[in-house]
Formats: sequence, C-alpha cells, structure tokens
Amino acid sequence: DDQAQTAYDVMSRMSAAGTLDIFKGKINYRKALSDRKDSPAGGSGNSGLTRKWEDLQTKCPEETRSTVYLAEIRRLQAQLVESGLRRKRKSTMTTTMRERAHLLGVDVKTMLFWDDFSEGFFIGGGNSSYGLHVDCIPTSNVGTVFAGHKLLALWSYGDGTKRVMKDHFRSQFAAPLNPSQVQALESACAVGLAPPGSLYIFSGAQAHAVCNVGFSAPVSLNNGGSATPLPSLAVSSYEAYVGVNQRHAEVMAMGLRKLEDDSESDSDLEEFQDEILENVKDLAGHLWKGRPAADNESVRSMLSTLGTFSSRIQEAVSHGEDISADVSDEDTCKFKRRRQYRDGIAGSTDCGSANSGASPTPPSSSASVATQSDDQAAVGK
Repeated sequence: DDQAQTAYDVMSRMSAAGTLDIFKGKINYRKALSDRKDSPAGGSGNSGLTRKWEDLQTKCPEETRSTVYLAEIRRLQAQLVESGLRRKRKSTMTTTMRERAHLLGVDVKTMLFWDDFSEGFFIGGGNSSYGLHVDCIPTSNVGTVFAGHKLLALWSYGDGTKRVMKDHFRSQFAAPLNPSQVQALESACAVGLAPPGSLYIFSGAQAHAVCNVGFSAPVSLNNGGSATPLPSLAVSSYEAYVGVNQRHAEVMAMGLRKLEDDSESDSDLEEFQDEILENVKDLAGHLWKGRPAADNESVRSMLSTLGTFSSRIQEAVSHGEDISADVSDEDTCKFKRRRQYRDGIAGSTDCGSANSGASPTPPSSSASVATQSDDQAAVGK
C-alpha cells in the first residue's frame, strides 16, 4: 500500500510534485516522542512550505516523523472563485463550510463573523498533536474531519482554562502522557473523539489541545461484524465564526474593548475588529429596514449589548438606518475589498500565554442556529 501514513510523507510527495511553493502554513514536530513541547520547522510563523520542508528534512529525527503535523495550510495567493460567496479566497477547500451552510439555507450573513477566506487545512499521522492553547481571536470554530480521528480536549471557560494554561501551556497531549497531563485531562470539561465524516464545534476561547488518531472508521461486514480499522492520516479543516448569542457577543465585545485600549495590538485583531464593525452595520441595517436577520429580537438585544462595550459599535448601530442591506459582503467597505488580496483573520491564530485564559470568549453558537445558547463545547456526528 503506497498511501501516505504521516504528514512527513505528504510533504515529501508535495515536494516531488512541485506544489510546495503554492501553499503556506505551519509545520511542527517533536524531537523525541516523550517531548511535551514541539518544535517548529522553518520558524513558528505561517509562511511558505518550501523553506519549512527543507528545515524539516534537516532537523526532524527519522524515528519521530510520525509526529509531524501540518497546520493552517492555505494558498499563498488568493484564487478566483467561480461560484461562491467571495470573489477570491485562499482556502484550499473546493466548497467552504460557510458556502455549504449557505447552500443548505442558512443565512450566513446574519453571523457577526464567519471567515472562509483563508481558514486552514490540517494533516497529521497517528500521535501527531497540537499543543494546549487559547486562541487570541475571540471566535468559535466549526470543522469537518475528512479522514482519521481527531481527539479534542477542552477545559471550562474561566477558572478551568486559567489553571490548565498556567501548568500546561503549549504542552503536547499525546502518548506517552505524563501523570500531570493525565490529571489535567481528568479536569477537562469535555474530551471528544471526532470520527471521519463528523462535524466538530468548539470555542477557541477555551483552553484546548488536539491529538490525531491515525485509523480509519471500522468497516461493517456482511456477517454483522466489523473489519479492523486501517491506518489513516487525520485530515480536517475548520473555519472561525461568531454567532449572535448574547453571552458570546458580550465576551467578544470585552475583548474588542481591550483591543481599543492596547496601543500595541496585533494587526489580525485590528482587522477582526473592523470586520465585526462592518457586520454590525449590516445587521443594524437589516433591523432598521424591517428585514429578517436571524432572530430579530436576539439580534437587537445583542447589538444593544455590544454598543455598551464599544463606542465604535454604538455609533455603527445608531446609524444603522443609513446602511444599505443590499450590498454584498465583498463590497461593503474598503476593508473587505482589501481582504481579498491578503490573509483573512484566522480563528486558529494562537497568541496564548500562561495568562491568556483570563478573558476568553465562551463557546459560541451552532453554525446552523445563530442564537443557540449552549454553553458546552460540542463534538458531534
């Protein structure tokens, strides 16, 4: 069987095919299986894969190639989209999750935020992992597992996240686990195994860690039994979004207010704030013109709450009657036009620290029900 079994194999084949220079992303590996911290190949930033592959070949021990993990893979250059909700995007997906939701009848423009411009693709073999962290962009994530299984551990918003971040920030929760990690997992609010073909929804504001399980789903036999699962890469993709759930919007707004007070803010956070402002204008315009925008009462309450946290949002809401709800999400403002030609806001952007659990956003709402109020992370078929 000539199938790739590790992300290292995938990189080798991409190199042979001459496709590495088309994509960018992150590549991490462990120098020893017992290491609890990973090492970045070619630097920790999201950048072109060619130099990262050269560095990986030089530094990754042969015995730990199974730990190589390709994260946040996307195109280096935006591509024209013949049929989609955007004219251009860097996503590797033929049809993004946002586009699929739209085709199923979900009005995705009633979301405060949904990034399918440059969200990433993830590939890893069995026992590859991504270290425990909290996303610095206050969003939730909705993803799909295409192959293999993804084991996801989450810790409760607030104190649970603070504690585990203090003791295990960037720790790899992959075999062999040490006693301290086992104890930390026992305190997790959810540990879920997402099988091939499943959707997973969780809040990036909760501390979370991922370990890939490199087996396919069991195959049913005619006699009623099942065949042994075959080795498989774990392949998945997710997109960042923020619904109009009252509590989620409130905590997101606190993050935006902190951004306004921080003169050294990250550019991704500034762009996220601009995106939220434009979407607030769209939602306010829908309300003032009497057009449906998810659950109008929930949206009106949410916008009112957001206005108490941000003067810019309050101004956008107060002038909502002047906003045209007929303008497309690509042409609304100069910011969105510029965004066609550069990386979008990545919900997977990780700027966590040992103290980053102090003000995360709680789990966001379901992609299919913008006003869902479930405070638990969901990992479901």
